[in-house]
Amino acid sequence: MKKKLVINREKFCHYYIETGNASEAYRKAYPCSVNWKDGTVRKRAFDLLKDSDVASRLNELQVEACERFDMKKDDVLRFLASVVNVDPIDLLSSGKDTYMVKSVEDIPKSVRLCIQSIKNTQYGVEIRLYSKIAAITQISKMLGWDAPVKSDVSTNVRMIIGDE
Repeated sequence: MKKKLVINREKFCHYYIETGNASEAYRKAYPCSVNWKDGTVRKRAFDLLKDSDVASRLNELQVEACERFDMKKDDVLRFLASVVNVDPIDLLSSGKDTYMVKSVEDIPKSVRLCIQSIKNTQYGVEIRLYSKIAAITQISKMLGWDAPVKSDVSTNVRMIIGDE
């Protein structure tokens, strides 16, 4: 680390890595800001993110986190792709005019990983899968598909200054 940050800025960096939300991180790191207007907190948090020492520390923390979890972007993309491609029919076994939920052991692991929750209800078992739309949105962000489209707009303007 190049330069040691004051305690509140260091806390801000850790909270930002934890939450991904600059305003929330600012409020946690600077408790006096809890009752401030949202716009003030947003501005102060944004200013902190632009600070070179804070940006450098955030980069260090992100590198440390990547090393600790040993997870690569490809792993995340593979999982998100499996969420997008999961077929809910793989959770069921069919009989004559009936469908039953397979036992957990009979559901392929790739499909089990896409299950967000399982619970018993008064109507039977409810299985909730992760959102395909959320997975597609995350894939789009990670691959840069949602980047703004650059468009050149040019025009000729004739300016008259003074008498002509």
